[in-house]
Amino acid sequence: MDKAISHTRILNGIFENVKPNLKNCGHLVCDHLWSSRNYVFEYDSIGLVVDGSIWLQYDDIDFVVNKGELYYFPGHTIQSFNIYNCKTAIKYWCHFTAQIGENTLFDIINIPTKIKCKDIPYTIDIFESMLEAYNKEYVGNSLYYNSKLYELIHEYINSSCNNIYLKNNQTSRDMYVINEYIEKNINKNITVKELADLAGFSNNYFIEIFKEYFNMTPLQYIIHKKITIAKSLLTCTNMSIKEISYNLGFSSQNYFSEIFKSQTNFSPSLYRKLKI
Repeated sequence: MDKAISHTRILNGIFENVKPNLKNCGHLVCDHLWSSRNYVFEYDSIGLVVDGSIWLQYDDIDFVVNKGELYYFPGHTIQSFNIYNCKTAIKYWCHFTAQIGENTLFDIINIPTKIKCKDIPYTIDIFESMLEAYNKEYVGNSLYYNSKLYELIHEYINSSCNNIYLKNNQTSRDMYVINEYIEKNINKNITVKELADLAGFSNNYFIEIFKEYFNMTPLQYIIHKKITIAKSLLTCTNMSIKEISYNLGFSSQNYFSEIFKSQTNFSPSLYRKLKI
């Protein structure tokens, strides 16, 4: 399988399991009083500068964000900030967490610290909708403002997709190899021991690491992959259910149907008929 495709799929597998949670958001006019040095802030931040420029620093990385640019500020870092070469700057901002099991999304992937905003009116609308919902108390408002946070993270990632990659650590490399192996052998009955041996871990340790990374067990991940492919084959091809079950490495058509129904609440034949 092409490495770029495999990389995209493992990133999408990660994004499927992220759980963003908005902590605060706002619209701010920054002047000379908007300044801080060397404090630790626990939440991640995404912001849009709509006028002026600001200077940001976390740990030993500093950068200037100008009008029309989005920025990302990671949490749990030593942070400093102030306006830059202007009397005032105007920005939208939000603080949030983005957990994947025990990790945060940005523990696993690298993203640019700032990017040019592709569609400023659209992004402002996301912030305004998020801010309005956050400041009102009604049933379901957290669902709405967190959906807007999802939308904002998607906009940031989509605008910088060529510069997003897995962090260069051993766990990320191991999971990249494991995902690639699963993709290539999806038609087989892949075992946990097989994957653990490939990564050089004991079964128990491998399951623990895998679950931290993907927020599901290896077997759950494999089933998820198989069922995703099965859905596509049922709706886009004329393959029989028996052929699909065989091609995805299930021991029998009955077992495939049982697993499919447990994951989708539909039998394969009904799913195909409804074309969900």
